[in-house]
Amino acid sequence: MKSLAKNSIYNIIYQTISLVFPLITSVYISRILLEDGVGKVAYAQNVASYFLSFAALGFPAYGIREIAKVRDNQIEKNKAFTEMLAINAVSTTLSTAAYLLLIVSVASFRNELALYICSGLLIFFNLINIDWLYQGEEEYRYITGRNLVIKILSIIAMILFVRSKSDYCLYALISSLGSAGNNLFNILHAHKYVKLDLKNLHLKKHIKPLLILTLAGFFGNIYNKIDITMLGSMATEASVGYYSNAHKIILILVSCCQAISVVFLPRLSYYYKNDKKRLDSLVSKGIDVLLSISMPALMGVFLLAQNVIVLLYGNNFAPAGVTLAVFAPLIIIRPLGDLLCYQLLICSGNEEKRIPAYIAASILNIGLNACLIPRICENGAAIASVITELFVNTIQLHYTIRIVKLKIDTTHILKTATATLIMSAGVLLVKALNVGQMFTIVISVFLGILLYFSVLVLLKDTFATDAKNFVFQYLSKSSKK
Repeated sequence: MKSLAKNSIYNIIYQTISLVFPLITSVYISRILLEDGVGKVAYAQNVASYFLSFAALGFPAYGIREIAKVRDNQIEKNKAFTEMLAINAVSTTLSTAAYLLLIVSVASFRNELALYICSGLLIFFNLINIDWLYQGEEEYRYITGRNLVIKILSIIAMILFVRSKSDYCLYALISSLGSAGNNLFNILHAHKYVKLDLKNLHLKKHIKPLLILTLAGFFGNIYNKIDITMLGSMATEASVGYYSNAHKIILILVSCCQAISVVFLPRLSYYYKNDKKRLDSLVSKGIDVLLSISMPALMGVFLLAQNVIVLLYGNNFAPAGVTLAVFAPLIIIRPLGDLLCYQLLICSGNEEKRIPAYIAASILNIGLNACLIPRICENGAAIASVITELFVNTIQLHYTIRIVKLKIDTTHILKTATATLIMSAGVLLVKALNVGQMFTIVISVFLGILLYFSVLVLLKDTFATDAKNFVFQYLSKSSKK
């Protein structure tokens, strides 16, 4: 088996690339398209995302699980891959047709037909989306390298072709083609791992779990995406722009933390079937690591939100600073929920338990948005997102605690909280110096990291010790080479 530590690092890099590069482009794009243009594209991509979730069915999770189960049996792996690829082709074709029917039927969409076609290309290119194969094989090194190449090409294209406010369709097109490039790389590289086996396909066995995951994904999409949909209809394109840019920043940190838990899924699936004690231990270790990273990140974002927004997007997007601060709790809520709820329910085959939680969360989020958006616009949508995320994970946790025996290290939590508070004091001190946006952020980040890890080392925290040992071991191996 491949190293979880290395896979976590590669996946953190992968997730960071996936979000930092769009963040870099958004810094440029926000100054070209301004808040209205950014909001217009974000809304169109939001509409397309609903159809993409149906096209993908539940393959992002189901595919990983099924490939991980049979990766040591080439015949079974070929069969599983072919079966899932066939089902994916059907679902993608139907979703693409439904999306095209929608955009030609609704007048507001027809008026921006080029924009919606460019945004909807992601749905069509899902035909060759087999990321789940490489994640099931734990090939995170390849995934990371491929993503880096595609993102570099995408950002170059953005700078070359998106030059005025009227180029918002080109922006949407390049964004879609970037994802399509990842899928093309995947399908061309797949022959190293699998071969198509069209004999005696058993598609039926996949339908029920995929439909369950799709239903859960649909309602998950509702409570995750409905904010932008309702903002676009109840507020202004500028509000969508503020919300969208604040959300991009928070997703970087959330995804970096989630990257740790994502690499656990193949291993959790294996341990659930073969070694329950190691399953319990792995989950408990994951909690410790996630809290060690997410707690200081949450406070850092909360304290520096306004500085980050103005520095990246300019004064036109200053209202998004409050929105970013409101989003900060997601840095803890989502990664822990991903590990304790999503990952465990999937690996144990209890994915249907997610549906009641997601239905309830969707209703709650719609209700909160309806109440809050008319009053406080993008900030209301952000509050609704945080409350809903906490709600849905609390419900799912009720089911997952029956699967594993959680060992919560309260001593580690107290040490982490202490280090985070001291770090926060240092950040507030730097802010009080008023040395400009750039220097405030740079000095705060450097000083914050230094204070945080210094305190953990002084307190003899296991996370700091393990991190220090890992770095020293890596440097030692590198020097020998």
